[in-house]
Amino acid sequence: MVIMRLPRVAATALVLGLCVSGCTGGSKPAAKARPKVAMLVSSSQTNNAKEMGAGFLAGAQSAGGVDASVTGPPLNDPPKQAEMLKQLAGDAPGGIAIQASNPELISAQLAAAARDGVPLIAIDVKPAGTAGVKTYIGGDNSELGRMLADELVRRLPAGAAGKIVVGSVKPGLSVMDQRAAGVSGELARKLPGLRMMGPFDTGIDPVANLAAWRRLITANPDALAFVGTAGPDSVSLAALHAETKGTWLAGSFDLDPKGMQGAKDGQLFALVSPEHFLKGSIAGWLEAVHASNGKPIPEGWIYTPGLLVTSTNIDKIIERQASDANKLAWFKPQIDKMTADLSRYVRPLDQAS
Repeated sequence: MVIMRLPRVAATALVLGLCVSGCTGGSKPAAKARPKVAMLVSSSQTNNAKEMGAGFLAGAQSAGGVDASVTGPPLNDPPKQAEMLKQLAGDAPGGIAIQASNPELISAQLAAAARDGVPLIAIDVKPAGTAGVKTYIGGDNSELGRMLADELVRRLPAGAAGKIVVGSVKPGLSVMDQRAAGVSGELARKLPGLRMMGPFDTGIDPVANLAAWRRLITANPDALAFVGTAGPDSVSLAALHAETKGTWLAGSFDLDPKGMQGAKDGQLFALVSPEHFLKGSIAGWLEAVHASNGKPIPEGWIYTPGLLVTSTNIDKIIERQASDANKLAWFKPQIDKMTADLSRYVRPLDQAS
């Protein structure tokens, strides 16, 4: 378990102040403890969770008045995440944002936390209907899939016909299913001569993912393109495209550093970023403002846009992704705009995709 926290300068100063007061016999009342808010990620080692966690801390720090932390199991482990949520509900009663490994398996624990009055926000993965979570922050994953498909159409010959192989790191998870469906649906609509195959299970583990894509590429040497749904796919596809000197096209989602390098080197035609840092920042800001001054958290789906990354902007995005400070500088105008009037970005929760 990895925990990231904001600096606790104020807390240190408070301890020193109490010591001085005690030594001199003063009777100054103790300062009120700062509310604690937290984010629980699906896996502390994945790039997307690190992005969201860093964004959460930045958003909470921007709002101020709270102590914020980010934690999660090292690997994608739904039972472990549910266990950690029980502990976190007591440790961070000011509010919890969660990127669920499995929204159905953790719904009972979320419902219990909601009954106990813990303010909850789901990020990246839509909460189960039984979870009692009224706020979700995320992109339109079907739209993100269409975004990638449209770029692929632009790269293929007019009227192209042939196989497109789609892989998914976690079939059955709504985020991945919607991205895959967005890709396949848009390609079928714009190029009806294409034959869509998949989505095939490529797995989250990097070694297994590479092996899965190697099998798919070997089994489909005549495919026009291979498309993934997440960061591990981008890394594997870039490596295999270089290794095989492939003439096929490849694209995926997320901004894994190796995937970005693959896009820069021309191994991937595009990546689509769900902009995880932005999602985390909005969640951290909302939880902190609510915990520190009681401002209500909007209910519904808070929509965040994605970004198409190609050869035209990859250098700027690599520079942006080089540090959390760079990300914050890039996103701050957008964060300020959204938090100034969140009602413009709130949609009904049942429309989230």
